[in-house]
Amino acid sequence: MLHRIEPGSLWQATVPQRAYPTLQGDEAADVLIVGAGLTGLTAAALLARAGKQVIVIDRRDLGSGVTSGTTAHITAILDTRFHQIANDFGSEGAKLAAQSHLDAIEQIAGLVSDYGIDCEFLRVPGCLYTESDRDIDMLHRELDVMLRAGLPVSGLSEVGLPFPIKYAIEVGNQAMFNPLKYLYGLADAISGQGVTIYENTAVGDVKEEDGRVWAAVEGGSVSAGALIYATHIPPGLKPVDTQVAPYRSYVIACKTDHQYPVGLFWDTARPYNYIRTYHDGEQTWLIVGGKDHKTGQEADTESAYQALERTIREHFQLRTIEYRWSAQVYEPVDGLAYIGVEPGAERIYYATGYAGNGMTYANVAARLLTDLILDRPNPYAELYSPSRFKPAASITDFVAENVNAAARLIGDRLAEDAEVYGEIANSEGKIIRVNGEQVAAYRDPHGVLHRLSAVCPHMKCIVHWNTAEKTWDCPCHGARYTATGEWIEGPAKHGLTKAE
Repeated sequence: MLHRIEPGSLWQATVPQRAYPTLQGDEAADVLIVGAGLTGLTAAALLARAGKQVIVIDRRDLGSGVTSGTTAHITAILDTRFHQIANDFGSEGAKLAAQSHLDAIEQIAGLVSDYGIDCEFLRVPGCLYTESDRDIDMLHRELDVMLRAGLPVSGLSEVGLPFPIKYAIEVGNQAMFNPLKYLYGLADAISGQGVTIYENTAVGDVKEEDGRVWAAVEGGSVSAGALIYATHIPPGLKPVDTQVAPYRSYVIACKTDHQYPVGLFWDTARPYNYIRTYHDGEQTWLIVGGKDHKTGQEADTESAYQALERTIREHFQLRTIEYRWSAQVYEPVDGLAYIGVEPGAERIYYATGYAGNGMTYANVAARLLTDLILDRPNPYAELYSPSRFKPAASITDFVAENVNAAARLIGDRLAEDAEVYGEIANSEGKIIRVNGEQVAAYRDPHGVLHRLSAVCPHMKCIVHWNTAEKTWDCPCHGARYTATGEWIEGPAKHGLTKAE
């Protein structure tokens, strides 16, 4: 009998979920935070410590977004190489980027200690390695820039993984934890202590008026002195949509009896792979991820899991594969996240473009946004400002990503689609052309056909069927929907509409 692999993350499957009420009526606060993930709750904790009254709302459940899908590498090793940051932002920019993430690690450690959060927080080394001769010189260059940026880094020829490497950079005093245990522990500590959390509460229209922000929500409204979008990407049509690009990344969690090195590991492959272990007190888990691709632009997403499984079985000893899941990251066009006041606004803030460094960026953002709201100086404000203009750093990726989005917007409307609903099997979705219109058609496990408009409500691109996740994904800006059209994540404000 084949072992069943469960969809969804290891964290979601093993950490009991919290429950918070839905907002009903009209409320007021010093700060409204939209998004109850790591960024939102960390900012809420810091603001509450400063004496602010904070309301946190989430469209779904606490931590149900990218926080539940992370592999929780807490590290100052960034997806954007430091030699590239130094080239684009100067040596001082590289130092600031490095220090901001080192500060973030210490902030997490401090919150774990202050609130007594039981989340298996562990200090470990982080290793960036290569199996290819072609990347050795690049890593030597990276090591030199990282040293000058102030990171505790050294070069290695061996890191203890069960396959040979050519060279590695090790950064000391990094960390890992169980992200949902941490998030729920943080929520338990701050809820009622200046922070009120609401779930299943979607934000609607937002406006600035009379020195305050007014937000309509399902069931009521919130008036606040400031609003933070801690939503991975802010909702609606915003200029930042053209500054970040959505990618899916895949993860498999396995039970193992073998002792692998305790640490965080990434390779220099394209796309790169990442590895960590996790011990829950009884069982050791091997967690391996990678095989990233642009959201909505991979015809067979099941192949990503298959490739990842082949990699695991080739190199590691495991008992069983238990869980698999994917998560979304937003890659910034100039290499660094966008954190600060929304361009054109006064009291509305957001944070996006974390790439694969969400654990540390969430803490960088929480501290930075707190300081901005409290009118306190922050050394990283200019570096991460959403209003920054770095044409030399961003122009190539900006043009490439936006030409790609435009091509999908136009080209997908001209694509040849299936023509009859009978071609759709149970638990399968396809785009069907009906009277010149494209329909996202899904036949559920019971044979019932669901017909939706294939037009993403965000910027009118055509969604694509995700074979592995059974979702509709937008290839332009990363909005995602369930098989029957409900919103999952991304910048769209609502789900897919029913087909006429």
